[in-house]
Amino acid sequence: MLAFPYVADEMRGVRETADEARKARKWLEGYHAFEDGKGHYSARRDQEAVDCFDKAIECGLEDADVFALRGSCLQSLEWNLDAIDDFTRAISLQPDDCNLYFQRAMSKTATGDQSGFEADMQQAILLSKVDSPLNRNYNQGAKEMGWANTTAMYEGQAIRSVRKPDFIVQKDVERTMHRGRRPIKSHGSTDVGMKERHIAGLVGLYAAWLVAAAMLVYAAIENHPYSYYTLLRWVCCPIFAYSAVAAHEKNRMLWVWIFGVLALLYNPLFRVHLDRSTWTNVNWATVGAIVIAAFAFWRPDRNKQNRD
Repeated sequence: MLAFPYVADEMRGVRETADEARKARKWLEGYHAFEDGKGHYSARRDQEAVDCFDKAIECGLEDADVFALRGSCLQSLEWNLDAIDDFTRAISLQPDDCNLYFQRAMSKTATGDQSGFEADMQQAILLSKVDSPLNRNYNQGAKEMGWANTTAMYEGQAIRSVRKPDFIVQKDVERTMHRGRRPIKSHGSTDVGMKERHIAGLVGLYAAWLVAAAMLVYAAIENHPYSYYTLLRWVCCPIFAYSAVAAHEKNRMLWVWIFGVLALLYNPLFRVHLDRSTWTNVNWATVGAIVIAAFAFWRPDRNKQNRD
């Protein structure tokens, strides 16, 4: 009889371990989506960033930075009602961040909430005067934009908002209310949309690789006039340079180096001089690298976790 409670406890322990493992995988998936979102945010691809942040939050990654960055993107996309919600959530998680109040204040102006704007702006100015590592970082950014510090920037923006003509304010409010809230994608539709953009972004890259590979194979199997090899360089160099940029956007740093080296190797201006047999081997190796890259780039990410 004593064996049955023991077995039940063991089975319960196994289920709890499996649940914890699933939660850990889900959290890691959300973390990768968040990192992708930050890359899109830095490149000012706001909608792509929002899709990634949506996925991160759905996976349980609820951090002030996630909501703050998604709010910034929604603000840029003029979904100010949703942006206010995100800034509010971020403030609840990080109430001492002056910039969250400032950003929420700017979205509130677009909704006609003047009292809310003034309250948030006052709180942003008050918090910006605190000496903290975060505020020192904000002050540095404000100086790079020509302001004395963050407090001066907030005060200047507040004055500009107050001086904005009434008809412009009314137009902003009407546009915000007309747009309302953004359509919410389900988990599945978000994945499908990201996958479609992923495939669309690869079409041009794969076409360029096909051209380069065909020319490299043709160069390797037969002798050609010198003009052909010159043309080969002029075609391959920009293709590999473009591939390095694409790899950087997808956070595939190994491929950034590989395509960067290939772009230098095939550059037509500062030529690398090798004998024919060596170039033949190099051409075949380059074709091999293109084939491997085609498989590597087709996957949504390095870890198959919703990457670009």
